[in-house]
Amino acid sequence: MRCLPEVLVAACIVAFSFTGTGQESAKWLMIAGSTRTVSAALEVDQKIAPKWPHVTIVASADCQGLKPDLFLTVAETAVDRVSAEDTLPKLKITVPDSYVRECRPKPDTILSLGLPLIDPSIEHVPADAVNWSDQDRISSVIKLPASGYLWIRRWYLAHPNDPREGRRESVLFFMENPHSSIELQADCAAPYARQLSHWIALSCERGVAADNVLHETVVLDTVSGKAVYSVQHCRKPTFISESEITCEAENVNAEGKLALQTKRLQFH
Repeated sequence: MRCLPEVLVAACIVAFSFTGTGQESAKWLMIAGSTRTVSAALEVDQKIAPKWPHVTIVASADCQGLKPDLFLTVAETAVDRVSAEDTLPKLKITVPDSYVRECRPKPDTILSLGLPLIDPSIEHVPADAVNWSDQDRISSVIKLPASGYLWIRRWYLAHPNDPREGRRESVLFFMENPHSSIELQADCAAPYARQLSHWIALSCERGVAADNVLHETVVLDTVSGKAVYSVQHCRKPTFISESEITCEAENVNAEGKLALQTKRLQFH
């Protein structure tokens, strides 16, 4: 689906109809291209977008029975095969080798939850951005063990001389419907999360000392979306109770060597 970067995130959560359960009925995909890289899929996307404004990119692994490790550029979807094949000749005018495939979305995937695999801003990543991988370009969703989901939205920030070449990861939480998601962290590189009740403990990469990555751990209330506690230079949080966590405190010595020590902290 085409969404302008400045449009609210919720406005883009419409590529596939949302059921609220993580389960989806079969969809019929009109596929304009199947590629092994996001960049190649985006090239097809941009080629057909003027005539197919609802084009979106789908991970084949999100569909039951399809060959994995492919990115499908989908011009349009239909609820049945007949409708898809009736429309396919129009697509073949632009893409002669386009075809139709059935997709039954796997539960609790980006696709089944109606979330965009690729944020619209990713289209603007410069072609000469050398440190970007496909994993930097695709968003993901994590089903939490108690309740709800974390949506890791990967996006691009155009900023001159940015040390991360514009790579950004936002962490959002929702119970069932992504339209009601709340943003826990606007920028959280390499998120690591644990859940207990309505609490989320989240660690994010925040800096570098010598050759070592340093982290911040934040405890958030998913009811309000507010952070109630944070500690610098601590990674891999774990809940001990509804008032305490442990995390691995980071200390870099004068020789640049990292030492980790488990620390017990009261957050509430």
